[in-house]
Amino acid sequence: TSARFFTAWEDRLAFRGDWVRVDQPGQAPITGQILGINGNGNLRLLTMTGQEINVYAGDVRLRPADDNQ
Repeated sequence: TSARFFTAWEDRLAFRGDWVRVDQPGQAPITGQILGINGNGNLRLLTMTGQEINVYAGDVRLRPADDNQ
């Protein structure tokens, strides 16, 4: 079932807890800590301001959050 698939995906998610930068087309970059994924497959991030957001498209950069490259 879909629920089992997402549970398995969530259990194996790499880089959980790491701080990343997400570049989204036409938007400012987002810096956040990877929390997991939601039931739609979106990446869940905790921003530096404490807000939880869902990212559905973008380039995730695994460099430290303060790396401006």
